[in-house]
Amino acid sequence: MREKNLLVGVFAAMAIAFGFFMLDVVIDIREHVISETAYLPHEIVHLLFEMFAVFALGCGIVVTFRYLSIVRAHGLAAEQSLYFLRNDFDALLKEKFENWGLTDAEKEIGLLVLRGLTTAQIAELRETKVGTVKLQIHKILNKANASSRTDFMALFIDEFLDFSADA
Repeated sequence: MREKNLLVGVFAAMAIAFGFFMLDVVIDIREHVISETAYLPHEIVHLLFEMFAVFALGCGIVVTFRYLSIVRAHGLAAEQSLYFLRNDFDALLKEKFENWGLTDAEKEIGLLVLRGLTTAQIAELRETKVGTVKLQIHKILNKANASSRTDFMALFIDEFLDFSADA
């Protein structure tokens, strides 16, 4: 939110400066046309500088707006991609758990292992003994043909990376 307020402030400052210089150029030209007076060399330099400032600020506003539109579009695309990747991961998770024949309790523990919880944390969460959780984790690893928690996680990460690369 802070960045958004800063961005709004910068845009406001650019718009005010753009309006000021544009109005100054228009008034200056109008006064010279109405009074039918010629520009002196230093007045031409001043006018050209103000016109350049108007052009630069206008371009800056347009480019910044386009860049923000691109960033917003990329952000939305990334959110959508993350949404689909999460759904794909959920589907992969369910498929593997079903293929291995995990019980409901083993599925829950398997998910907690994938989230990186320790055996003690899982036991506390499930309100059971650490020994029970150790046994269930051992059964899960055997059913998944994994020798450790790291191997178990790698089964998902490796296949998920292959799966998402194919998609």
